[in-house]
Amino acid sequence: MVKQEECKYCNGTGKQTCYSCSGAGSKIEVNLVYIPIFGYALPETKICYSCNGTGRTYCPYCHGTGKS
Repeated sequence: MVKQEECKYCNGTGKQTCYSCSGAGSKIEVNLVYIPIFGYALPETKICYSCNGTGRTYCPYCHGTGKS
């Protein structure tokens, strides 16, 4: 029987810091709001779509198992 070792990329947790929001769980996006005379860029905070606001995603190397 082959013994599985702890994943070296996530230290056995099965999760890594989200690459999209750097662990914040949200991102600031700038949206252009149309006003007839002027166009304004307004910042808006949105929940990160990659981690659903948790700041952590499954490790792509061990697929969330924590074992390699």
